[in-house]
Amino acid sequence: DTNICIYVMRNQPLSARERFDGLRDRLCVSSITIGELCFGVEKSARRQENRARLVSLRQLLPALPFGAEAAEHYGQMRAAVEAIGRPVGLHDLQIGAHARSLGLTIVTNNTREFERMPGVKVENWV
Repeated sequence: DTNICIYVMRNQPLSARERFDGLRDRLCVSSITIGELCFGVEKSARRQENRARLVSLRQLLPALPFGAEAAEHYGQMRAAVEAIGRPVGLHDLQIGAHARSLGLTIVTNNTREFERMPGVKVENWV
């Protein structure tokens, strides 16, 4: 998730960066997360520094495109969480749907949001 990527780019907490380095060959990032990170860079007071950090991160992680299958999962999940009165942020819902469609686990410090999504596997490194 976006927050873990930020922790890794900042090397804080160090434990998250160490875990990332140990598992790097098994990790990827959603194109939705890349979009959120790009938005953060554009809003940043230290745009050049943060853009360089994002470029470095993108060189380490393959970005997976959000495709039609992920979109189907998104529609199903959004309807499910809204039907039970447990709405979730739309970008997080897209990230969750993307991971679920591929059978992947989301690494995040925002477990509460993702645990409300049916069928999404979540792990916290912080």
